[in-house]
Amino acid sequence: MVLSGVGAPLQHTYVLPCGGEVVCQGLSYAEHEGDAQGGCLAKAGHVTGMTQWPAGRILCDFLVGQPPTGARAAELGCGLGLVGLVFAASNPSASVLLTDGDEPCVQRAASNAAAQPSGRAPAVAAQLLWGDAAACRALCAEGGRFDIVLGGDLVYGESRGGGLSEGTGQDNVASLFQTVAALLSDAPGAAFLLGFQRRSIPLSAVLEEAAARGLAAEVPPGGWCEDLFNGRTEEFSDTWQLAVLRFTRAAPDVARARALVLLQAAEASDD
Repeated sequence: MVLSGVGAPLQHTYVLPCGGEVVCQGLSYAEHEGDAQGGCLAKAGHVTGMTQWPAGRILCDFLVGQPPTGARAAELGCGLGLVGLVFAASNPSASVLLTDGDEPCVQRAASNAAAQPSGRAPAVAAQLLWGDAAACRALCAEGGRFDIVLGGDLVYGESRGGGLSEGTGQDNVASLFQTVAALLSDAPGAAFLLGFQRRSIPLSAVLEEAAARGLAAEVPPGGWCEDLFNGRTEEFSDTWQLAVLRFTRAAPDVARARALVLLQAAEASDD
């Protein structure tokens, strides 16, 4: 994978291992990191989805390394649409829906989808606020639920506009998994793939919300990255405290048991 470009606007270019590339127009990560609160984007009138975040890039790497199959895929909190478009490039027979709660991101994702080379899976963009049950039913009414739901870097310490209203980070995570449960197919093999970066919301809270919705988590082969559970703060790398998590449907008690096993195994690996 290569992400290139300097300045604003930035061209995010993801080079596919089989040849070709996915190109998305956006802003640079550095522009968002201009101050601790991302003020550079805010002052320019942009939202956080206008750049590409590390956990989204990790998820792209996973998608091209182990391409999941499915006739219908939806990306939540798509921002520029890079994750969904990488999936489309790897699954040319699929249909892909790019969704975001922020209208500027929906417009940018639609523009990026339209600019992709022909011969790839069709991708369209639509606004979707997490927790909007009626909107989820409408999206599923025509073609059914989705075989694959994707999300890159969706878990933050406070609401970032994905939910129906501003709220705590925990509220936002609850709305996220409510939406995933509404969109994801019941068919065997259906999965929600989340590029996760540990921030102020602990992974245990994320797994608990998922289990309450009947979604069991695992770290798929190739989805594990550095120090996800380690409390150290004195070092950093592009993959530090990042992982790809796969959620599949299961009874809530089974999902909670699998979450406990995952947490215990990961914590033991840090000893």
